[in-house]
Order: sequence, then C-alpha cells, then structure tokens
Amino acid sequence: MQEEATNDDSVALEPCSIANSIIEADLKIAVEQQTITELRIMEIRGGFYVTLKFKWSGNKIWYLSTRRDRATPRVFISLTRLNDFLRDSVPTGEVLLLRNQAMPPPGDA
Repeated sequence: MQEEATNDDSVALEPCSIANSIIEADLKIAVEQQTITELRIMEIRGGFYVTLKFKWSGNKIWYLSTRRDRATPRVFISLTRLNDFLRDSVPTGEVLLLRNQAMPPPGDA
C-alpha cells in the first residue's frame, strides 16, 4: 500500500531500489569506514524509515532496506526501537527527524 505525504513538508525522494538501498551489513561497513555524512529518520503514518548520504555518493539518498526486499525501505514501527538500533549500529552524533513524510515511490527490486 503506497502512502501519500500528509502535508507540503514531505521531502521528494527517488524510488527505492537495489541501486540506492543498503542492508544492515553494508551499514556496519560504512560506520567502520566513517563514510556516513547524513542520517535522517523519516516519520510516516505507522512508522519510521532511514535515509543516508555518504561521502563518496554526493547528494544521492540511500535507504536502509532488508535483504529480502531491497525495493522498499525497512520500516520501524517504534521510534524507541529504531533509536536503540541506531545507537548500537550507527553511533553518530547527529540524526535528523523529519515528520509527516511519505514512503518513496516503488522501485525495481
């Protein structure tokens, strides 16, 4: 089910696909190599997902996804569980939370 943005503050995003999504193992490597420049938590109706930017990718936005479904961002139902996951996986000093966002358009798997 595709979710629409709830207001004009929604960020326009590219479709999520294998070409712009990473899995948890890739995220751990990026943390070890200290290549993450921006981490955003996108609040949607019913949960949250994560977007990232890397030093080597310019302004390209990457989505945290699952190995099973690379064409859809991984959705966390609880902000507390997402925060715990990020605290353990990505010990960065700054995280941006954007409210009232939409899921990106469907991409190719």
